[in-house]
Amino acid sequence: MADEIGAMDADFGDAALSIPNTKDEIELLAVKFNQLLTNLSQAFKFQSHFIHHISHELKTPIAVLVSNFERLEKLEDLAELKRSVQQQKEGIKELANIINALLELSKYETKQAGNFTDSIRVDELLFDVIEELKLMDETTAFNFTIAEAIENENQLTIKGNLRLLKTAFINLLKNARQYSHNNKPEIIISPTPNGIAIQFINDGDIIKAGEQTYLFTH
Repeated sequence: MADEIGAMDADFGDAALSIPNTKDEIELLAVKFNQLLTNLSQAFKFQSHFIHHISHELKTPIAVLVSNFERLEKLEDLAELKRSVQQQKEGIKELANIINALLELSKYETKQAGNFTDSIRVDELLFDVIEELKLMDETTAFNFTIAEAIENENQLTIKGNLRLLKTAFINLLKNARQYSHNNKPEIIISPTPNGIAIQFINDGDIIKAGEQTYLFTH
């Protein structure tokens, strides 16, 4: 056991001690040590995933800010300049909101309670996301359809985490457009027995069957 422990390094991955079949405290010690290794490995993986989340989710809002600042450089009207500076101020606040949302996500991944109580109009949130994406690329466009079976705004209002849902929509819409052939995907909102369904449809190539099993893994 001492030799096996000595051979381990910080990147122990799935390393584990051999369990002796001695039915004594040595066997129990080996079992408990392996449990400790598993917990440490999960903690390291979570840290790596969290850093990945931060780097991935900050790309779009930072790109939006850069686009806005480039537009600011061209403004000469003082009143318009002041309005634009205020918009950038709100954009920077949004970065703080993203960090808070990622902390909510970390709570969810570690099985702690998160905030999923915001009242959200799904259609309005989607329109806001589309407008943000247009700041980075003015040619951005989507065919947006709300089914006639949805008769009032209450059907479009849900409870959830606003920032996390916005982040999910940004990723879905960017991917739907990036991997389409005509660069104009569809968004369809329709009712279901338990709420609403949102479809993001494009004419791009389908993910290979062998890769679909990895859709919900890091």
